[in-house]
Amino acid sequence: MAYKTSSQKEMDVYLQDQTTESLDCYLQVTNETPSLTAVINVDDTSFTVDSITGISAGDVITVREGTNLYQSIVLSTSVNTINVNSPSDKAFTTAATVDVGDWNLNLDGSSATITACFCPPPASKVDIYRVNVNITDGAVMDSSKFGGISALTKGILLRVKNHVNNNLNIVVNNIGFSEQGYSVEYDPKAPAGVYGLRASKNFSKENGVAIRLDGSIGDEFQLLIQDDLTDLTLVDVTICGHIVQD
Repeated sequence: MAYKTSSQKEMDVYLQDQTTESLDCYLQVTNETPSLTAVINVDDTSFTVDSITGISAGDVITVREGTNLYQSIVLSTSVNTINVNSPSDKAFTTAATVDVGDWNLNLDGSSATITACFCPPPASKVDIYRVNVNITDGAVMDSSKFGGISALTKGILLRVKNHVNNNLNIVVNNIGFSEQGYSVEYDPKAPAGVYGLRASKNFSKENGVAIRLDGSIGDEFQLLIQDDLTDLTLVDVTICGHIVQD
């Protein structure tokens, strides 16, 4: 839509339709890429694939085709069938891409860097406005630590891959999130349970921009794990944004 400024000049400002499809997705480490052997219909909660090898309950599953994307958690597997915890809100053919793997990123990247990522649908662009990092641990947390463990040596690195790698921020300890424009909240261990940290960055607020990914050229939003995070109970990263409507 066009917007007229109060001056004598006119400026065309194009705003994204606020009813476009929203996205809230985990970054994931893909361990398996089974192929669909039957179509997925809307409201299906069981998907037939060519192999369930390496797929376990609790894994995240992401299905992408055309302008459609679906993500859920694996409940169970049996005889080349993956059962999920939420019905598909999209239909997919057997040509769809299926990625299954870890959403809990408490992994060991100290000897070989591990990359978790979000990939947009192959025929769509996605604007990402917010990234959320959640950490839980049995040990008390403070600014000098990463979660409840010692500060990292290399750090976790957020970056955008689009033709070239564009580094966004690297964090080695909890205060590093604040230094990079994240809002940070600590959860006390009370009366029982685990300690927690929530760090969230709104790119449009802190940087004045959205992060745009183009699925047609293989863009990715990535997290690089370069240290051993296995002593943490949980590390997950989610993105919030929407499908771009041209």
